[in-house]
Amino acid sequence: MVLPNDEESEELRAEVRVFATYLVGTAPELSLSERYVAACRKLLEPGTEAEQAAVAWAVRHPGALAHLDGAAGLLRPDSLLRRKLLLVAALLEATPRHADAFLPVRSSAPGLVLRLAWTGIAAAYHALVGAVLLRIAERPQA
Repeated sequence: MVLPNDEESEELRAEVRVFATYLVGTAPELSLSERYVAACRKLLEPGTEAEQAAVAWAVRHPGALAHLDGAAGLLRPDSLLRRKLLLVAALLEATPRHADAFLPVRSSAPGLVLRLAWTGIAAAYHALVGAVLLRIAERPQA
């Protein structure tokens, strides 16, 4: 299935490249990109102007995505950015090539405690920095 190459489709393809790279460290294959474009059109409402601005900002600044994700998860869990990230995660998880990235990792009890502590510290850091960046990102571009 290949969707039209209109401007909206190209923007959605850019989003899925950035979001997939953030989530699993690699760009998605073409079929996954096309499924994302189709799913966005069918499942997601356009969102507010501020939400659209935040998504566009995240695509332009992929290095800030972890911060934006952390803040949006805490402050705006139903935002367009979060819905799109969850959609990409679902598509990746259901794709054999990327499924392993979503499976649990075996760890010893001390390793698990350390991983949990590190994850908590990183989540707090990302949410704190992201809260500031989210305010910037949600401003509509002139």
